[in-house]
Amino acid sequence: MHLRFLRNRCRIFGILFFFTSIVLFPIYSQGPNRNLDPEDPKHVVGILVVSMSNLADDDFRLWFTLVADMIILGVLLVFMYRDMSTFVAKRRMYLASCMPANYTLLVRDMPVEMCASPTAVRAYWERFFPDTVAAVIIVRDDALYTLYKRRYLQAVTQREVAEWRWVHKSGRAAEARPQFKYAGTVAQRVDAIAYWRAESARLAALIVELQGSVGDELAPCTRAAFVIFHERRSAALAAQAYLSHVASEHVVSHAPEPAAVNWPKLAKVAWRSPVRKIITLVFVSVLCAFWAVIVTGIRALSDLQALAEQLGEYAAFGWLKDLVDADETLTSLLQGTLPPLLLFIVLKLIPGTSHGSFAGACLPVVGGGVGPGLK
Repeated sequence: MHLRFLRNRCRIFGILFFFTSIVLFPIYSQGPNRNLDPEDPKHVVGILVVSMSNLADDDFRLWFTLVADMIILGVLLVFMYRDMSTFVAKRRMYLASCMPANYTLLVRDMPVEMCASPTAVRAYWERFFPDTVAAVIIVRDDALYTLYKRRYLQAVTQREVAEWRWVHKSGRAAEARPQFKYAGTVAQRVDAIAYWRAESARLAALIVELQGSVGDELAPCTRAAFVIFHERRSAALAAQAYLSHVASEHVVSHAPEPAAVNWPKLAKVAWRSPVRKIITLVFVSVLCAFWAVIVTGIRALSDLQALAEQLGEYAAFGWLKDLVDADETLTSLLQGTLPPLLLFIVLKLIPGTSHGSFAGACLPVVGGGVGPGLK
């Protein structure tokens, strides 16, 4: 769908640019403002000749702009209708397919006592949907597992580097093995290869122990679980049912694809959601105010002559007045290209900065499943 969206946007741009080039540009270019005295404020040069600025205030050709807007609106509505129709059809096909997500529900904010084993969760859902639950998988926190895995990969890399240095060592000390400065109670040097081999073996054993553990000490429960049903109909009914007398417990939704799950956030309790919404609202409000300042500053660059007159009293901006008076073609080129270029850069920087504040998703440590497989 993303590639289809990009393709349709390119089609819209091509159609509208072609329409503007053969209809609006020739109409605007015949306006009278290009023939005015250069001292007249309405005088236009450069790329402004093929814009609405070249038309008089009471010029009948302004009606062509209204007609063109209606045509452009019609083209956009046609493409939006096609996109929505395609999306609905593909969505129906996806929901009717045998994808595992169509048989699975994501249950969040379960009671703590229910997280002890998948059997308790299975028994809860079997009360409402008898003989329809295929398996239950409890999601557990993987922070410790991720830490051990990162340290294990680091230890393996260090051992391989030490072995490579020992094999490729030359000179009189060729037989000496690489040393590693171990920081214990008293710093001492030990054999690097032996140390990192033992460290990687120790971390591997911890990872195996953690993967096989279902206790809260090594892998605490996130109060979230995946409930897998035998039939799509049962999963759809369960996703729309309100089964708990406590509104903040057993929050049910269709299970997304694994790559779309922010696993560390599954442990978030219900009362944090409104707090996060308030923080997000404040952040968006501040960002909008900041964005208004940026857009206003960029907008000022579209009229360098007026900007030079306003800043002319400051000696530091004397070069701007000289630039405007030196070459009208260069000034028009800067006014036409600099604002959209700066706006494009800002639009690229803000999402990248926001995205960098979120941690990437990671794989969870899950408990064992209970029940037969899917039918």
